[in-house]
Amino acid sequence: MLAALARDPVAKSLHGLAVLVVEDDRDSRELLTEFFTDAGATCLTAASGNEAFKLFVEKRPDILVSDLWMSDGDGFALIRAIRSLPAGQGGLTPAIALSGGGTADQALMEGYHVLIPKPCDPTKVVEIIQEFLRTEEDGPSARAPWTLSSPASGTVVLTFAGASRATDVKACMDVLLRHLQRQPCEIIVDMRKVTGFSWAGASVAQRAIWSQRQSIRRVRLIGGSKSARLMAAGACRVLGLHYTMGGE
Repeated sequence: MLAALARDPVAKSLHGLAVLVVEDDRDSRELLTEFFTDAGATCLTAASGNEAFKLFVEKRPDILVSDLWMSDGDGFALIRAIRSLPAGQGGLTPAIALSGGGTADQALMEGYHVLIPKPCDPTKVVEIIQEFLRTEEDGPSARAPWTLSSPASGTVVLTFAGASRATDVKACMDVLLRHLQRQPCEIIVDMRKVTGFSWAGASVAQRAIWSQRQSIRRVRLIGGSKSARLMAAGACRVLGLHYTMGGE
């Protein structure tokens, strides 16, 4: 069954990717490892957060897939340790949390980019991993669901609408980066018209503006679904930015 699923064209895109799988349940760990390996990825495995962090520092995987509730270092302690690392040492590595009891709120605010509830379908995990990979391959939407304006010197307004892909976020961040290189800015992110988004968007934003994060004075988040606000707030926390959440 696993081999048949791995032959699907969707799963093939994991070829060459290094994935760190952290799971204290052996059967679940072996299932995910076998599935990712059949899909073309190279898998590193750990049964606890402490073991995983040592492996992370040594091997520098491309993406983290981790359970949250484990003894000997849970998934929250693991992601905090990873996010404390400099970007050049893997501090911005994309991270997916798996949990039957953890909440998306806590996982996103601690530094994960998405939480997948257990029991999870490995195919779903692969699809989300692909979102991170496609940010470097696909171009932005033909009609970009975002606008960037500067109503006053030192203020930048990012307005997102519709379904925003990770590649759209990257295109927007490329424009924002040019503003930040000229002068420090306050950023207003308007998500009131967002109808959908890629979970990889936060990771894309973090990596795109990391080098200029000191030029961001503060961020104001306006509107959006609870998930969208949490994703944006989590990105701000990883970047060390002061942020506030506004209403409609």
